[in-house]
Amino acid sequence: MGLTAEVLILTLSLIMLAFSSDRFVRDMIKISKKTRLKELTLGFIVLSVVTNSPEIAVTISSIYQGYPGISVGVLLGSNIVNVTLVLAVAAIIRPLKISNVALKNISSLLLLSSIIILSLIFSTGLSSFFGIILLSLFVFFVYHSTSSKYVPHKQYILNNFSRPLIKTLIWVVLELIAIFFSATYIVSSSVNIAGIVGISSVVFSATIISVATSVPELTVAIDSSKKGHESMTISSIIGSSITKLTLILGILLVFTTFIFVNGTILVLIVFGVISNLFVWYFMFRRKVGLIDRNEGITLFILFLVFLGAVLATS
Repeated sequence: MGLTAEVLILTLSLIMLAFSSDRFVRDMIKISKKTRLKELTLGFIVLSVVTNSPEIAVTISSIYQGYPGISVGVLLGSNIVNVTLVLAVAAIIRPLKISNVALKNISSLLLLSSIIILSLIFSTGLSSFFGIILLSLFVFFVYHSTSSKYVPHKQYILNNFSRPLIKTLIWVVLELIAIFFSATYIVSSSVNIAGIVGISSVVFSATIISVATSVPELTVAIDSSKKGHESMTISSIIGSSITKLTLILGILLVFTTFIFVNGTILVLIVFGVISNLFVWYFMFRRKVGLIDRNEGITLFILFLVFLGAVLATS
């Protein structure tokens, strides 16, 4: 097929992925509230794992189709998009005030995120072993999060549960099918478009696809910021990034032998660490944890610089 047809397929697939994953997140939150799961379990499992359903789907699809580079671009790229674009939008809507307890947890997660990203430079030839370590970190993180007594907020978005539980479960299954169906076409069309245009599929996935797969995180961030749940906003964003770098990246490394060292991947690694440092500095530059609107604008500018740097590697 020609470029026009591939772009049309990609566009329709991205729209389907964004819509189905957004509905999937909302329905899972409803189910969590209906079944009375612990609030922190809701905050981590639903808002960190479920919101990563697009990345999980793209990763599984790219492994199956033999294009692991697309997954690497999406995982590292969407991680940067979360910490720059998504956090920037949330801070611009409402300055993010962070509680002391959340501040300690978030700073630890930012450090862990930076260590994992930097470790990718030295993972060549040890991908399966490193993947097992990342999956083990994810299991520990889930255990620590669900056993913690820290409860960010007693109320969150989507308090009303008007739809019967069984009907919601049916919709969740249909939404999952749509997510994986659209992810399959996103991977194949991305490879085809990158080949026609003459750019790396990693570059294409780290920019266009990573922004599109971050729609669920953006939706949750906007909703929670509007409702004044600032600590939950940044906790879910950073938690989502940790999930990408442990669970999803771990799965990718265990089942593939992708070689990480190239110009685009190095740019993604550098910006991954830089974006974490910016957030850490903004949170700790005052006595009270806060990311204001001006700092949100700064993060948005950093996002634009990131896009330019990645595109320059092509």
